[in-house]
Amino acid sequence: GYIYYMARKESSDRYDFYKVSLKSGEITRLSEGEYNYGGIRLSDDNKYFAAVRSNSSTPSQIVVASTGKKRNMKVVYDTKVL
Repeated sequence: GYIYYMARKESSDRYDFYKVSLKSGEITRLSEGEYNYGGIRLSDDNKYFAAVRSNSSTPSQIVVASTGKKRNMKVVYDTKVL
């Protein structure tokens, strides 16, 4: 199993989303890019997550991705198009 958490590990300017293996202790960054992530919601089976991300040049986006090896992050809502 895994524990999921938010931290400012990569940069003090933003929060990223991580998982840590209870078996090996290996930490994996699940968030991508130079965005601040928040509002994380995991699916009931912990296979997917949704989040709100933004940075100083990108308005808020809602993204969905897998927590597995192939994340394939998709933007499902972008406030820039409003």
